[in-house]
Amino acid sequence: DSAIEEYAKENNYPFAPLSDLSDDKSTMALGLFEHEGVAHHPGDKGMKAIADRIIACMKENGII
Repeated sequence: DSAIEEYAKENNYPFAPLSDLSDDKSTMALGLFEHEGVAHHPGDKGMKAIADRIIACMKENGII
């Protein structure tokens, strides 16, 4: 996130931080996929959290 956040600030783009979502294992697809790497990607709860943050960021910045 830090490189993306820096780029966003330098170019006056909105930024929605997401990296802390990985601290909450309930946002991951653990137990749904055999491959551990895939299972550590967002599950339904994680995807909703990402969408909620992006929408909130867009609202805060007058995009929607």
